[in-house]
Amino acid sequence: MHAPCVPTYPNQPGLVRDVNRLWQSVYPWLARQVVEFCPSPPGRILEVGCFSGGVGCELLRLFPGAHLSVALDMPGLADTFFEDWPGCDQSRVTVVRTALDRLDLPDKSFDLVFCRGAFFFFDDEASIMHELDRVRAAGGLAVFGGGYGSHTPDTVIAPIAEESRIKNNALGRRLYRVEDVRRLLERSSLAARALICEDGGLWVVMKE
Repeated sequence: MHAPCVPTYPNQPGLVRDVNRLWQSVYPWLARQVVEFCPSPPGRILEVGCFSGGVGCELLRLFPGAHLSVALDMPGLADTFFEDWPGCDQSRVTVVRTALDRLDLPDKSFDLVFCRGAFFFFDDEASIMHELDRVRAAGGLAVFGGGYGSHTPDTVIAPIAEESRIKNNALGRRLYRVEDVRRLLERSSLAARALICEDGGLWVVMKE
């Protein structure tokens, strides 16, 4: 189903920060794709995982009335989140320290849930999918997966693609195919409310 590698990202906060910085020019474009999925402006946004920050901060800029929660399973990144993302409005951001396969967050509490690099966080049952769906509010949206996004121009991707590939592999990137993700969704009884999108990567959009 995926390359036989074990994610090592939890032990490499410095390398995660490098990847997050490398992608700075991608975030506005990727956020634009996320916005297009939204049926209405979200008030409560959740971004999940160690690659959080860039898209979340862009979403706050695009949705001035929104509040962002960031779920992190790496204490080092939680401690330095506002140093790593100085452009984020601290008054509109809450950092939540939590395991990702069992988010310490209430059911149905967010209008928009987003996770970039989600396949890093998949176990054999892709438990995180259930969690992203669980915290999604009625009528809300969950978007998770990986890729540069459908709007990111080649002139932005080309200068960082090789370095990004090398560093993500060093973090233990897992590679999933469309059929792998579809099988996991079906096995998890989530397929009926999930749309697989291959524009700009491999993304899953979950809604009612």
